[in-house]
Amino acid sequence: MSSQRPVSLCLAAVLLLSSALSACTPKPQLLENTKYKKVGSSEASDDIERCMNEAKVKLDGVSGTIEKETQGAAAGAAVSTATSGITSASTSVGGVNLSGSVADGVSNSVSDLFTDQSDNPEYRRLVDACLRRQGYRVSSWN
Repeated sequence: MSSQRPVSLCLAAVLLLSSALSACTPKPQLLENTKYKKVGSSEASDDIERCMNEAKVKLDGVSGTIEKETQGAAAGAAVSTATSGITSASTSVGGVNLSGSVADGVSNSVSDLFTDQSDNPEYRRLVDACLRRQGYRVSSWN
């Protein structure tokens, strides 16, 4: 039982860090219109990510986007390495490796910090326009 306590504490710390980092990168919030209800939240999230990436490329060009993504990937890899001890002592719920998923989420959040353009009005306009073309309606950015 004593070996479970450090894993639980580390998992709690990683969850807190992941939540804090996710809050740093606003994303469009969609109204649950006909399109959203038809495709569901998972596909809608994928569409948001695609539109965000498309907007980054339009603003930065391909080479600028690759440079920022490379910096983000390096930072994400550093976090991944730092959290690898947690994944080796993982907790499984329903066959899902929770600590590995949490560590991946933290790594992705750190990577996103390097490529975040959500404060740029032109970026938001491009993302919103992309989502509108697909039939979504953006209610806000959070």
